[in-house]
Amino acid sequence: MGSSSSVEKKVETTGKEERGGVPKRARKRKVEEYASDPLSGSYKSDDGKVELRLDVDKVAPYWPVLNAASGDIRRDNGDLVSFQCRSLRSESNTTTFKGTAKMWRDEDVKSRAVRSAKVTIEAKQLQGKWTAHVTIQQKGYPEDMVFDCKRYSKYFRSVNLDVDYCTDTLQLPKFDTHSHPTRPFDLPQRILDLVTIFGDIGIEMVHNTENSSKVEDPDPSNPWSLSELKDVMKIHQNVNQNQWNLWVLLANKYRDPRSAGLMFDKKNRKGCVLFLDHPWFRGISDETPNPKAMRKFLHTLVHEIGHAFNLPHTFESGNQSSLSFMNYDWKYNEIHEPNAYFRNFHYTFDNAEVMCLRHGRSCWVEPGASRWGAGLPIISAPPDADSDDPHFTKLKLDVKPTKSSYSQMEPVFVELRIKNTHKRPIYLDTRLDLESHNTKIFVTTPDGRVLEVEPTTNHIIPPFIQGLYPEGSEEGPDRVSDVIPLVYGEDGFYFCSPGKYHIKAVYRSGEYYVTSEEIELSVEKVENTEILKVFFTDVMGEYIEMGGSEDSTYDACRELLNKLAGSDEYSPWADMLTSMTCQYKKKPRSVMRTGDNKRVKVSIQESSLETTLSRTQKLVDNLHANGTPRQSILYKKSVMQRAEIFIALGQAEKAEVEVKMMLNDLKERKVKFFVIQWIEDEWMKLKGESSPKTQQEIIQERVNEIVTWYTEDFDKEEEINEESGLGHSTIFSHFNRRHTSSRDDLVYKIMAKADDEDDIVSVLEYADSLQKTRQYNLSVVQDALLIFIVHHPLAKEAGIHFPEFPGAPEMDLSTSAISLTPDGPADESTMNYFRNDWDFCFHHSHWHRVYFGGKIPTSKETYTYLDRQGELFGYMHKQMLARYNAERESWGLEKAVAYDFSEVEPLGCDLGKQFHDHSENGRFHPRPARVQWRSADFTRFQKFENNIYEAIRNGELTFTPDENGLGQLKIEKIPLDLEEDVAAEGYEPRSGSMNWMGNILEATTQTFNKTYGNMHNEGHGIFGSTRSGSSYMHTTSHAVRDNIFYRWHTRIDDILHAFSGTRKTELNKDPPPVIISEWDIIISTSEDQPQGFDKWNKTTGWEQNFDSDTMQTTLGEPKKKFEFLKMSHKPFSYHIRLRRNEKSNTPLHLTLRIFICPAKHVNDRRRWIEMDKFRFILGKDQDHATLTRQDRHSSVIRRNPNDSADDFEIAITKKVSGFCECGWPYNMMLPRGQNENGGEDYALMVFATDNKLDTLDVRSECGSLSYCGAKGMKYPDRRTMGYPFTTPITIGGKIVSINQAAQMLSNMGMTNFKIQNNVRIELDSPPDESVVRPTTVWQARTQLHLTTEAEYKPSSWTGRFRILIRGEMIESDDDIKHIRIRFQGRVKGNGDYKVRDMTLSERGDSLNLRNENILEVTVDGQTSFAIPESGRYSDILSFELEPEVDYFLTFLLDSPSCYVSPATSGEAVTWRIKDADGDAAVSQDWNALKEQGKISHTRSSLYAIQRILGAGENWQ
Repeated sequence: MGSSSSVEKKVETTGKEERGGVPKRARKRKVEEYASDPLSGSYKSDDGKVELRLDVDKVAPYWPVLNAASGDIRRDNGDLVSFQCRSLRSESNTTTFKGTAKMWRDEDVKSRAVRSAKVTIEAKQLQGKWTAHVTIQQKGYPEDMVFDCKRYSKYFRSVNLDVDYCTDTLQLPKFDTHSHPTRPFDLPQRILDLVTIFGDIGIEMVHNTENSSKVEDPDPSNPWSLSELKDVMKIHQNVNQNQWNLWVLLANKYRDPRSAGLMFDKKNRKGCVLFLDHPWFRGISDETPNPKAMRKFLHTLVHEIGHAFNLPHTFESGNQSSLSFMNYDWKYNEIHEPNAYFRNFHYTFDNAEVMCLRHGRSCWVEPGASRWGAGLPIISAPPDADSDDPHFTKLKLDVKPTKSSYSQMEPVFVELRIKNTHKRPIYLDTRLDLESHNTKIFVTTPDGRVLEVEPTTNHIIPPFIQGLYPEGSEEGPDRVSDVIPLVYGEDGFYFCSPGKYHIKAVYRSGEYYVTSEEIELSVEKVENTEILKVFFTDVMGEYIEMGGSEDSTYDACRELLNKLAGSDEYSPWADMLTSMTCQYKKKPRSVMRTGDNKRVKVSIQESSLETTLSRTQKLVDNLHANGTPRQSILYKKSVMQRAEIFIALGQAEKAEVEVKMMLNDLKERKVKFFVIQWIEDEWMKLKGESSPKTQQEIIQERVNEIVTWYTEDFDKEEEINEESGLGHSTIFSHFNRRHTSSRDDLVYKIMAKADDEDDIVSVLEYADSLQKTRQYNLSVVQDALLIFIVHHPLAKEAGIHFPEFPGAPEMDLSTSAISLTPDGPADESTMNYFRNDWDFCFHHSHWHRVYFGGKIPTSKETYTYLDRQGELFGYMHKQMLARYNAERESWGLEKAVAYDFSEVEPLGCDLGKQFHDHSENGRFHPRPARVQWRSADFTRFQKFENNIYEAIRNGELTFTPDENGLGQLKIEKIPLDLEEDVAAEGYEPRSGSMNWMGNILEATTQTFNKTYGNMHNEGHGIFGSTRSGSSYMHTTSHAVRDNIFYRWHTRIDDILHAFSGTRKTELNKDPPPVIISEWDIIISTSEDQPQGFDKWNKTTGWEQNFDSDTMQTTLGEPKKKFEFLKMSHKPFSYHIRLRRNEKSNTPLHLTLRIFICPAKHVNDRRRWIEMDKFRFILGKDQDHATLTRQDRHSSVIRRNPNDSADDFEIAITKKVSGFCECGWPYNMMLPRGQNENGGEDYALMVFATDNKLDTLDVRSECGSLSYCGAKGMKYPDRRTMGYPFTTPITIGGKIVSINQAAQMLSNMGMTNFKIQNNVRIELDSPPDESVVRPTTVWQARTQLHLTTEAEYKPSSWTGRFRILIRGEMIESDDDIKHIRIRFQGRVKGNGDYKVRDMTLSERGDSLNLRNENILEVTVDGQTSFAIPESGRYSDILSFELEPEVDYFLTFLLDSPSCYVSPATSGEAVTWRIKDADGDAAVSQDWNALKEQGKISHTRSSLYAIQRILGAGENWQ
């Protein structure tokens, strides 16, 4: 054996385990030694007739040892003998090896080993080189085969790689394994390319860049066709007769844009192509190549070369979990989790593949030497799916021929259709074409042979995940179909002989595996044998398979097909062949061959556009005149191909005519509506008509649909198997650690999906699938998706904003929760307007999604904690309390009092019927009054609180190093008196003392739970749990609506205040040399500075003093649902003057911090409200300056990027990305104030600090910098949050009051102003008491027994409808003389729909009407009318709607409307006639129609109608 004196060291990985694909902390891996003088490699006899491959020791660091041998022996008579020994044994650790080999004795690539033999290999070193003496003993043969060989290479195979390219320069993949964070934790850092990848497994890739040629292409935007690629390979491939050869072309794009690459001569495996314009490879040519794109470039190219070596996909052999180059990453992820493949992939082949490449028969492995599939086994029989597996019974696969009988030569087409037969949606890869590798089709010939239908090309195309919905669902289709041509493939023509054929199909993707029933079709004999001989040739098969070619090789093929098409005997099916072989290009291609000191122009011509139209005309005419429903997809494909040609020729009007003709034909053939709609959408895109909605709007609507989806429909099994562990009946709580841990796990799965696919639509469909398939609790999914939207770069790139709360659109006041402030004394209900302000609730909910407690992506696939989350938690809620208490006191109410653990809470909280009737709020329950905490909770919380106060007194946190199993913690104490970051080893986030306290109270991690509990979160949980179920305090979306929220947070803030009281802030330590006096700051309702405000005298300074304006606030009508009143204010600005207090010729960098406070509380640091902070620079030549700062630029509000144009701070700060939806609502920026005495007195303070010390030199483009920080960076202010009011303040070491500090410090100015409120809504005119107001007499939700507000969904149905209005649900009286019908719109983005011929009548016998009183329903006096997205009322109709009498609304829908479903299936309320324009449309005898089967649908869902209003005689 070779010695092991030389060992190469590997690069070891480092780091820590992180979510989202970042590698774990690396463990040291033992470096396997390898021989400095290995004997493994290739050996050859002196006469060259014997080739031996010996594989017994390690040649390189990453070289697998298989203990195998193989060889090829050319005998004297010319026969080739091959052998393979898979298990060599070394005798007594010597260099003699023995084993049993398989033997092949001919060149037939299909033959298998028919003999076995004993093999002995004796390796020796002669003159410093290894030699091998080989003896092969075959049973039954008198003589052994004996030969001697010399080692000539460490490699087992050598391949000449010829790479040509269409790009500007030749670029081959080079990938740093550590350049991308998604990787195995133990993956060594290396630079991988084709040479190293194949070199690791003993395959020598010989690539001479001088032999690489640029394929000069005058029009790179012109996509390649299959025939062009074949022609270019003939011209460009360099062939070394003494070596294996493989050709690679790096092209731009293929005519099918989905294709990233292909092995386009699968039958001979001579080459492959990659299309570098594919989205996968974007960024490989950047100055710093995109690691993900480069990784995909390497993987895809190695994968395609693997095919050229006859390696099949691993999943084709039933191994979808393989971590090999020959698997697709998405196939692996389908049965694991997103991004799992590259988290575990070590960039190698599996052992069976390595064995094949090293030791497989040479004719099986050499590119071009044998047909596909001769090497490793591929499943090629149609197995029956096991019907006991539930995944098999959820889907039904059908295969249907477009005809039952064909003629010889006639192309056979079959329709594949996969249908959801399950009660839940199924999300799967819906590509059914054979190139997807999801589907296999098997043909049994008349003589009993079973042939697998295999195209001659092998494309690599990303998956297309789509939802298939239960039959009859309005959410989407229950099936998907495609038409597959079965003409020619690896086994030649499939239907070349007359007789009976049987066809069966198999679909397999992820967990789903289903087979079709076997179908039969017949092929009739054609008597003209001469034509058959010419037709059934490989040349003709290739010509048809590649879609035609103008190459002279195929002249005879074109002539024959033209002859057949011109014959009445063979037309019209010959027209189909003509159509199949005229795949057009917009331009012919002319390429230049350079290299070998030659430049040759090569013109590649394809069918002209006019020729293509001519050749396909007869086919379309026949499909129009004689087509059947089975040929609908074929018809559509043919017409749309022609439409594209017409448009390219500038003849769009002809395309329009043909497409409309085809659509009308399909409608007459009863093609489903969603298919018609799909074709219409495709046609709109093709002719370039823009959609009324942008892609961003479509995506945003999809987000809103997903996060507002709701159901209570789940069964016991689904409840048990719910993957988060919560079950479906549990309401998700943001304050339950078990709940949030499950959510966080899902957050990282969704983020991994985004990192993996870079496709926002795929991410959204993935999230939606998790809830609709009942895999996860819907609230867990929705909250995880919201966190993804807030944090992931892909969501930002897509322009997604945080979805609005339920009822966010402008409200219909007839359904609002409006309640004006009472005239009597203020009480707790007075604050409803504040607590229920939609923008305020949004702020709190969104903030907790930004600071959700887990790691966030700082860029794609790089994750970290947000900076200072604990401190910001305390500060943001402290500011909420300061504003809330200011509001309370403006009404004469006491400030919020901390909740006492032992008290009986007297008030409770009930948000009212309108709130609880809404679909998303139905699972919440009011919090009852007069409830007391359990004694166990009281005792536990008192213990935790005492421990926290003890830590504050002692100045340090103490805990057990292994609390909650976190064994990585190494310290037991953390001091609470340090300003700098302090971190326990292995614990994040890094944090100072204020941050530690916030983390303890919010329990961002579980590190301290045993000692200090989880006070904030568990307190929310106790208040949010009632005997009836969950209440508002369970969720961040509604907690602030409950009055107890503020009392609970006062208790939390008391602890933080006690801690901050132990600290001091010295304000004379680093003040900037600037003077701001009380006369230098005013707040004004004008953006213009008062005249003379900037007037400066060098001797006396500022010459005039100015007073602030009175700020004006309003309480107006509510704007959104669940609001009571809406706070707002008149816009205002700060005007500030400042001057230096010492001479200097350097710029003065300042941070200006603005606060307000009720005047009576100026010395209470908890009552100051931060209004703004920003950077300002006093130039080096300036000794004074004035500035104006508008309210809309404030750092605390949810800043709108559209308002930033006039912000002076833009010019002096760096622009950073913010959390755009995060921040205090602008409409609540000012407290309410008072109406009396000209307003409430407030103090205004401006405090200047040294900006160089603060490091506040950035400005977020949107959102609040103060409350939310900036994305991807530390919190942009080094001072404590709320500085200088965080702690007691000192000047010269002496504690002073805030009032005293303002008088003593030159850099702090404080002045007074007033805030005045108007209190009441001002109406333009008093209400007209004579006008009769309508009341609701019937509602859809009441009839359907919905406990929540009805949520309508867009429908896809048209036809004539009959809707039942149940009399028992009518709430009317004798005064109701008139009615109006409210039509529900399809909601924003889904367009209008058209209603006509609507009538209202009493119900007669079963489905029929009583004909005495049939009322015609009109809108604007018309019987045909459109319903906009926002909905519409009918005209006022004279009709007495009587209780206990059933009525029917009958109407015709020319376009789809919308519907609402009951919570559980109920009695029928809707009947539909699909064929609305036939006899059924005019017939009034619906009972007879039902017996005739013409009532196409009966549903418990209710369509188009929302409610009916009624009133008396004077209704206006």
